[in-house]
Amino acid sequence: MLRRYSPRNDCKKGICLCERSEAIPALNNFAITSNILIKQNLALRSIRNGLGLEMEFDAFRLVESFAGVCREIILRPKEFFRTLPREGAIGNPLLFLFICVFLSCLVMANMLNGDYRLFLVLFTANLLSDFIMTGILHGLVKKAFSGQASIAATFRVFAYSSLTDLAAWIPFVGTIATFYGLYLVFLGLQEIHQLRPRQAGIAVIAITALSLGAGIAVLAAGKDLLPLAELGLLPAE
Repeated sequence: MLRRYSPRNDCKKGICLCERSEAIPALNNFAITSNILIKQNLALRSIRNGLGLEMEFDAFRLVESFAGVCREIILRPKEFFRTLPREGAIGNPLLFLFICVFLSCLVMANMLNGDYRLFLVLFTANLLSDFIMTGILHGLVKKAFSGQASIAATFRVFAYSSLTDLAAWIPFVGTIATFYGLYLVFLGLQEIHQLRPRQAGIAVIAITALSLGAGIAVLAAGKDLLPLAELGLLPAE
């Protein structure tokens, strides 16, 4: 004897066709959404990898990579520092720093009507100060706040923050660029060393005060040792 089909019988067994028919579109929508998110993530990753290792500057793709890194630092600085490697060679960030310091010092020397000697003084002083301040800041972060990253990672923060040096010679804009550079160091310390905002702020204030004090002291000490007035760094008497 054939039994007449009834949806109630399936519902009693825990298999309701109406519920299954409603669940299938929901599962399809979930699968489509997940697929879209995965593709977007892969596309973003491919764009980032196109700039080099993670978001690192790539010397072999000099112009394209330099422009891409500059764009990321200006538009998405927090994400940029978050994706930087914590270890590894510093050749690429060193070259990035070298380019930024070279261009900024070249423009400054021309604006001050100086010759190659002024350029060399500015260029050498900027590079040495970046290396020294990297060591001091790294020691401060590690000792005072138990920083999580290596000194190579700290150097990366300084190197990529030097992008703002390119605008340091522009009146008024240079002041904004200087403060933005400090903001980049502030963000970089949070992302690289996993510091809290208060800790990163204290570190930035300390290194800024030390840098200003050291600059004034060096300028005062070198006044009698170097022809600073002749180079254009001091007004002629």
